[in-house]
Amino acid sequence: MLGSDGTVINSGIINVSLGGNVALIGKQVKNEGLISANLGTVNLAAGKQAILTFDQGGLLGVRVSKAVLQDKLEVDLVVINTDSKEFAHG
Repeated sequence: MLGSDGTVINSGIINVSLGGNVALIGKQVKNEGLISANLGTVNLAAGKQAILTFDQGGLLGVRVSKAVLQDKLEVDLVVINTDSKEFAHG
């Protein structure tokens, strides 16, 4: 779910195929559900700008500027993961 304020919230179940990638990226990111990425990657990132990269093996990378996080977001907690069942098996 993407709110008008740039907040991304997962309250459900996200399953990706074997070796797949999950990225929740927004001004504020909340995972209240389950994310499963068997032999894959899970990225939760917050910022005003993000750069996504994929290497030759399909590995996903996310880069967010520290200055953007500290100086521009004006929120206390930017990444919240309240479900301890997040999986990225490797």
